[in-house]
Amino acid sequence: MFPIEPIKIDVASENALIVYFAGATLNRKNQQVSMFVHLLEQANSPWLLDVIPAYHSVLITFDILQTDYFAVKARIIELVKALKDGQTKQIFANQETNIVELPVCYGLSEDNDLQRIADHNQITVEQVIQFHQQNSYRVYCLGFSPGFAFLGETDAKIATPRLTTPRKQVPKGAVAIADRQTAVYPNVSPGGWNIVGVCPLALFVPERASPSPFKVGDTVRFKEISEHKYYQLLEANR
Repeated sequence: MFPIEPIKIDVASENALIVYFAGATLNRKNQQVSMFVHLLEQANSPWLLDVIPAYHSVLITFDILQTDYFAVKARIIELVKALKDGQTKQIFANQETNIVELPVCYGLSEDNDLQRIADHNQITVEQVIQFHQQNSYRVYCLGFSPGFAFLGETDAKIATPRLTTPRKQVPKGAVAIADRQTAVYPNVSPGGWNIVGVCPLALFVPERASPSPFKVGDTVRFKEISEHKYYQLLEANR
């Protein structure tokens, strides 16, 4: 198992800093993010207010009445240096990762971009659908809107840039692609990703103990369903 390799620690605000990680691939960088977040949580530092993981960085917010940037930076370096190679393996093994399967009715949205993706990559619409659901995707981070999970990476054969002009209103449940990322819009919102289908499940419910089924490091898989099954599941999830 690889060690945790922070490559840079920068000031983010008067009470926050951001830690960046190295790695040969985006997946490896994000695995280090997950392990580092786990390490911070285990340390249970009283000055720690919030930890926000992203693709290859972690934003740490601290209580300035208890500490300062220099002390937090020193503590981070100390925590990472104290790790032995075998400990990163143990941290990785102890992390709970869920596998979330999401049903998708491809092409159901009237305003979908399947043909655009196919044309861009010189393949057929059927191949776009095949390539999209054949991969497993890592949850790299959560953001943009509540419950929106950035998933990657898609097969390079369906990588497609964002729309030149974003839609003013993307439907709730729209499954979409941008470059080699994919995601599901949990709610109606503006958006510039290429829509491939719709998912009938509610992906952000604030009333639940866990409003979103995802956390960073989880694995997401997509499974094609019929239009009839889509409406069945949609009704069941109201």
